[in-house]
Parts: sequence; structure tokens; C-alpha cells
Amino acid sequence: MVRPKRKCSDEERKQKQRETVKRFREKIRNNSNKYEEAKRNERERYYNRKEVGKIKSISQMSYRERSQQRKEWRERSKRCYDRKKEGKLVHQRLEENNAPPTPHPMLDEVHQEDRRLRQGKLKIRVHLRKLNNKIAELTQQLAKEKKKSIECD
Repeated sequence: MVRPKRKCSDEERKQKQRETVKRFREKIRNNSNKYEEAKRNERERYYNRKEVGKIKSISQMSYRERSQQRKEWRERSKRCYDRKKEGKLVHQRLEENNAPPTPHPMLDEVHQEDRRLRQGKLKIRVHLRKLNNKIAELTQQLAKEKKKSIECD
């Protein structure tokens, strides 16, 4: 006896269709030639629709259409901002709730070396500053002595 095919619900069908389209687009994105061609076709389609008048620029819209379009833009940008904010909050909660991993014993040595390296660089910087100050002082003294010797001649 043959089993009757189970009919997919609308949600399942839509989900399968979304996954198929997603795989198709991913395949195109991975192939640079196909990707460039798809982008070119999309641009041509956009320009054709704009010429026909299906897509209007904001300057061509009436006052009411402009306000509606701007309202949509505000809502979209708010949704995008909210999604980013929610993602940051989730990440922050995960960081707070998870215990930090136990430090590796070798990492302590690395931090120790970093500290030594920083201290050494600081000492060198201070020493070079002192030497440069001394050089500047000696050049000033030399200039004064030259001036005196010229005046004495």
C-alpha cells in the first residue's frame, strides 16, 4: 500500500523555499563571475524600473509620499539599531555571567615579560630625554661661547 504524501504546511513550504534561495545565492556569491553578473543584472533591473517610473527618487515624490518614505526609513534604522543594541546586550550578559577561564601558567610569564619590556622601554625613553636635554644645553653653551669669542676678536 502506498503512503499518501504528507502535505506541507504553508510555513514549512516557505521555510524550504527560503533555504533553497539562500543556498542558491550563497552558491552565486562564492563564484566571482556569477556574482558580478548577478550584480550587473540587478543594477540593470533597477535602472529599468527607475526609467519606467516604478521607483521614484525622493525629489520626485509628493509631500505625503516623502513623509511616508522617511517614516519607513526611520523605522528601519530604529529596528537595525535595536537589533545591534540587543546583540551587544546579549554579548555583555554572556561575558558577565560566564566565569573567566582559569589562567594558563605560561600566560603569567608572558605578562611578566610584557611588564619588563614596558619598564625597559620607559627607562630608555627617560634616558634619551635626559640625553637630548643635555645636548640642547651643551649646544646653547657652545653658541654662547662662539658669540663671546667673536665679540672678543
